[in-house]
Amino acid sequence: MKNTLKKLKVLLMEYVPHHLKNVACITPVDLVEHLQDFNYLLIPSLNTSVEKAEFLNTLQFMYDNNLIDDGLVFSKEDLSFVLLQ
Repeated sequence: MKNTLKKLKVLLMEYVPHHLKNVACITPVDLVEHLQDFNYLLIPSLNTSVEKAEFLNTLQFMYDNNLIDDGLVFSKEDLSFVLLQ
C-alpha cells in the first residue's frame, strides 16, 4: 500500500470516526502514519486546509468530536485555493 500511496498526487477519503474506531480498529495516529507522502489536507466540511504538521491534531479533533467529512483531500501540492472564501 505504501508504494501505491507514494505514486498518488491526490487522495480522496471519506472520514467517519465511528468507522475508524469500530470497523478498521485504528486511531488517527495509525491513519496519519500512512499519509506521510502528502503535504496538505483539505477539509471541505470545515472549509479549511492544513499542512502535514497539523494532520494528526486536526484528524484527532475531528475524531474526538465525531466530525464526518465525505471527502477529505490529501495532496502533495497546496490546493487551498479551491476553498470558499
